[in-house]
Amino acid sequence: MTASSESSDVRRADEYASTPVDESAASTAAASRNVDALTFDEMLALHVGENGRAQIRHFLISSAAWLPAAFLTLMTVFTARMPAWRCTTLDGCTDESSGELKDICELEATEWEWVSKTASIVSEWNLVCDEEWKTSAADSIFFVGFFFGAGIIGQLADVHGRRVALYGSLLIAGGASVITGVSFGYWEYFLFKVVLGFGCGGIGVASFVLCTEPLGAPWRGFLGVATQYWWASVSNFFFVMIPFFQTSKFD
Repeated sequence: MTASSESSDVRRADEYASTPVDESAASTAAASRNVDALTFDEMLALHVGENGRAQIRHFLISSAAWLPAAFLTLMTVFTARMPAWRCTTLDGCTDESSGELKDICELEATEWEWVSKTASIVSEWNLVCDEEWKTSAADSIFFVGFFFGAGIIGQLADVHGRRVALYGSLLIAGGASVITGVSFGYWEYFLFKVVLGFGCGGIGVASFVLCTEPLGAPWRGFLGVATQYWWASVSNFFFVMIPFFQTSKFD
């Protein structure tokens, strides 16, 4: 290496050392790298919080959609119950040898009648004996619709948004429940039980994701389980009301 080349290297080093450094640009670049490294949950906790008042209010309002879904799912406790019936014969429908009341399937159609023909779908369409399977079939087909509703509407919620999916599910379930309530025949009722289940399945998925997404990660598990309190409240309401319906004029 010659003396001239050494002197040129020294000049370049001096020029580099004397060049001013833009500290603000450097700090911005470093901050950008740090922001890029943050996850969504970290950003949420840093700038919004994990369980603020607005988040809890949003959670309560969004999760309340489970309330109608719970009623629509459990309403068959009343609508498909076995209502009271009575004998129309003088002997009281009792077995002559044992003196016990005969089973309804052992009687002729003219020997008994429903106390209230409109007490449930069982009495309205005579879903007893050979037709009894239709009651269970209607309950089962509801959950078939629930299965497909949860999957399909869950995918649509990812594409079009949680609120759109939730409002759509509520409309589907509400409309189907009205139609099942005014059905004139079993098979019409059976068909719209599928649609009803589809809407309820969509309500469950869309509501759950919508109400838990804005919460901080440590709170999603706890409050996610708390969404089931709506189911518990409706179940307890039904248990309280069952004795009333068993002894009421609706029998």
